[in-house]
Amino acid sequence: MASTFSSLDSRARFSWKDAIIGLALAVVASVIATAIAFFIVDAAGMIPDSVTIEQPNGDRSPIGIGEVIGATVTSWIVASIVFLLLRQFTSQPLKWFVIVAVVVCIVSFAEPPALIDDVPARMIVGLDILHVVAAVSGVGVLVAYLRSRT
Repeated sequence: MASTFSSLDSRARFSWKDAIIGLALAVVASVIATAIAFFIVDAAGMIPDSVTIEQPNGDRSPIGIGEVIGATVTSWIVASIVFLLLRQFTSQPLKWFVIVAVVVCIVSFAEPPALIDDVPARMIVGLDILHVVAAVSGVGVLVAYLRSRT
């Protein structure tokens, strides 16, 4: 673990432009990877149409690709704000961002059973897979891009 974090200890600063480009690439990578993962877990029967969630207009519908993409983009908007704050106020923003991302991803495992009524175990696993894919793909692209720029 120490060697992983030591590779993120670079105190070299990256520009705001590089930070924004890295975050944009992270969002795109995360959306694409999560969409692909959604179709795989859905085809595997892990996202049953019988389980519905409430929509903003009050209707209920099964989780679809639109909800997955919307949740991924929304999560990355929040993550981008956190990352830009870490960039501004810490000397090791990549290291701290990875730590925060891991913690948030683990905490997100509690989200499906807390937000969806009568959610089956296979759906919890499927949604948690999507959380991991979104986090790993986005954080991985962000770190790789910024490390290549310093």
